[in-house]
Amino acid sequence: MFDTQIEGLARAQEGVISRNQVIERDGTVALVRWRLETRRWSIVAPDVYVLAGWPRSWRQQLWIGVLGTSDGIVSHRAAAQLWNLDTPTWDLVEISGPYDAKIQGTITHETHDLRDENRSEISGIPVTDVDRTLVDLGMVLSDQMVERSLEAALRLGLTTVNSLDHTLMLHSQRGRKGPPALRRVLTQRSADAAPTGSNLETRFAQLMRKMDIGRAIRQQVVTTPLGERYFDSAWPDRKVAVELDGWESHGTKEAFIDDRQRQNALVLLGWTILRFTWTDVTKYPERTANIVRDALQMASKQVG
Repeated sequence: MFDTQIEGLARAQEGVISRNQVIERDGTVALVRWRLETRRWSIVAPDVYVLAGWPRSWRQQLWIGVLGTSDGIVSHRAAAQLWNLDTPTWDLVEISGPYDAKIQGTITHETHDLRDENRSEISGIPVTDVDRTLVDLGMVLSDQMVERSLEAALRLGLTTVNSLDHTLMLHSQRGRKGPPALRRVLTQRSADAAPTGSNLETRFAQLMRKMDIGRAIRQQVVTTPLGERYFDSAWPDRKVAVELDGWESHGTKEAFIDDRQRQNALVLLGWTILRFTWTDVTKYPERTANIVRDALQMASKQVG
């Protein structure tokens, strides 16, 4: 019965188990020592073990970090990656807890203000909730990257602006770097703005702001004889719209054809439609911005 419980718990934790977990389940130090001597387990951190032959993975390293840190919880960039908040795949192991533990390959943050509502789980892994994750990201990332994660969280329905305002009020302690960064990002964002539809759309919005081009409306709806059409970004007063095409934009031949038909219908309604890819926005930002600026200027002359 004991073996079944221990093996089941370890398997649920990517093959990882701690000495404390063994003792809590009526195991003994002698039993742990025997498992190590027979190489059924191996030590991966102080008082933390992994089952023999269990494949290594990033999520396993997260468990090692959590169990190797007293009351530890996945946080910062590692939490953002778990929540899929449009961050690079760093595969960092970043843990917050009341003590600054030293575990090889793990970045630890000593903190004493983790509230119960700040704690969540993903596949059983203890992780900071999305609001606290966004606050913490301000300590380790640029405002631009925090903005990308914020838009992803709003897009996925994981939080709201009101919820973030409340979290900031609770955590805005003097001297903490994270809350001011998130506050700056929220302040520059229109309160009624829709979340961006993708990481590419967020980067495009950042580019427009950097190049001092007038703010566009996100997810603008236009009615055509063929039905409603959503633009990723648009300046409706000048009938200029931008579509941002990822590799998955069309998906099927039918979707590709339908997209072209709708675009033709919009052109007949007087819209100028610009299309950009990830490469346009990230590799050739000035060229992309100049095209948008020129289109807006031409449209202004036609309106005038």
